Amino acid sequence: MPALVHYLNICEFHVFDTVKKVFLIVITLLGHTACVLSQGNSSSFPDSIRMVFEKSNNIDAVTVGAEFAAVWNGLGTDHQQLIREVAISMKEKGYKLRPHFQNFFGGVVNAVRLEGITPDRLTNFLTVARDVVIYEEILNVNSFLLNSRIFRKNMLCMQIGRIECMHEMIRIRLYTRPCTVDVN
Repeated sequence: MPALVHYLNICEFHVFDTVKKVFLIVITLLGHTACVLSQGNSSSFPDSIRMVFEKSNNIDAVTVGAEFAAVWNGLGTDHQQLIREVAISMKEKGYKLRPHFQNFFGGVVNAVRLEGITPDRLTNFLTVARDVVIYEEILNVNSFLLNSRIFRKNMLCMQIGRIECMHEMIRIRLYTRPCTVDVN
């Protein structure tokens, strides 16, 4: 009988060790998951934008989504936050994927890739975009986003001459100038 008691005591300790190990592993995994969720994964936003554009089955939209995902890591955290704010405002107002989101993200991509915009000018552009989305009507927003997508070296046909803020409304005056295309 004493051998059986000794055997039960050993089994109890082994079971206790196994339960303790499993408990510690579960607590560690839960702690790691909570830490990752609280930090926020910066790659999830551009990847989700890319996937949404890919589901549209439009070649231009797929290109914009892929280019935006490629540009994202080169942006500063302040620019990333402004882009998120604009996207959230657009989603809350019910703007469509095409043309609104496509033109906004295309404008960001063109500004960074083609125009080589400076960080200060990008901050100004994103701030104005946020204010236009918040305060303007959908037709004016669409016009602004479409024109902002036309960032091209030597091909900028529309120039925003003045942005006036009056009584929480933004008036955008577009001044046209002759379009000169340098093909060389």
